[in-house]
Amino acid sequence: MSSDVEKRFMEAAQLAAQGFYTEAAPQFEEASQAGDQDLADDCLVNAAICYMNLGQYERALGLFQKEIREFPGSKLDNSLSPTEHGETSAKSHLGSLQCYLALGRLEDAQAELDGLAAFDETSWVDLPEGGRTTFRRIGEDLLEGAGLEEDEADVVGPEDVKE
Repeated sequence: MSSDVEKRFMEAAQLAAQGFYTEAAPQFEEASQAGDQDLADDCLVNAAICYMNLGQYERALGLFQKEIREFPGSKLDNSLSPTEHGETSAKSHLGSLQCYLALGRLEDAQAELDGLAAFDETSWVDLPEGGRTTFRRIGEDLLEGAGLEEDEADVVGPEDVKE
């Protein structure tokens, strides 16, 4: 891992943790292009999350989809979110689902949920009360909240996947 890229990543993460999303997002994007393949996927996802927090859902979608296309099979660096495990693309699909919901694109959100099923065995989030849930299950809960899914679900909100 390049120390310069890691430094930029951590600086951007500090800004994001303090709510300075406008400043953090471009730093994450720059770090994603600095040549460190181990962090590039995480940088893209974190930049996308910053844009989501700013209400720039189309821009966030572009970065989530870029991560999915360019880094298949990459693993989450859980240094910022130690409760998240598995493939970065699971988090990107969930982020895309959230953006589609915010944009009112319910069919696209459902399609992202369908794509999350592929990660059920490999990617999950630890729950505060113990146990774990899948990224797909979180997506189901979000869709249920939007009135699209009717099955019983554990209550897990988007705050469980944003950081």
